Amino acid sequence: MKLIVTSDIDKKIINNIRSQLNITEETRYFLQKSEAAETIVKIVGEILEWQNLLKIALTTFFIEITKEAAKDIYKNKTVILKALKKSTVKPFKKLVELIYKTKKKCPSNTKFVVCLQILDSFLGTELDISDEDELIIAWKLANYFYKAEQIKNFEIEYMNSSQYPMGKVYVEVKEDGSLLLQWFNKNDVGIQEKIIN
Repeated sequence: MKLIVTSDIDKKIINNIRSQLNITEETRYFLQKSEAAETIVKIVGEILEWQNLLKIALTTFFIEITKEAAKDIYKNKTVILKALKKSTVKPFKKLVELIYKTKKKCPSNTKFVVCLQILDSFLGTELDISDEDELIIAWKLANYFYKAEQIKNFEIEYMNSSQYPMGKVYVEVKEDGSLLLQWFNKNDVGIQEKIIN
């Protein structure tokens, strides 16, 4: 796992993230072209690293949510909160809290990103955590990481068709938990999309 940040991120924040996620690799820095440029915190990990950290917790999280059989889980925050209180969900809850609290300590223009290192070790497949609500952050992260293998399988299949992304793949988590993947196709530089349920 690695951490990539802009140079304006406080060293205490960097050290806390590295400590909480046991990141041993040296922190990498984005080059900021101007003071007006956005601040970035990006946590990058291979699928196996994220699974080792979260697999049991995410399985329990989704079992708890499906027990409620609630409609519009995205809007029903009590269901998410109840699932986060389970002891086996603790590793996931710690990640959510880390991101939520770190976002509050960073400058307001900070872009906070978690990234699956699938096709590219630097650009990867990323989810921008722009939300300020801790429970919505939990819902989006849970769906993103829980469907990591599906994302990987699709991207590998897509690469084998010789039409691979130019740059990174962006992921948006929809209210129903489905994922919208978007990327630029290298052949025509058009935006391509794929929904993963």
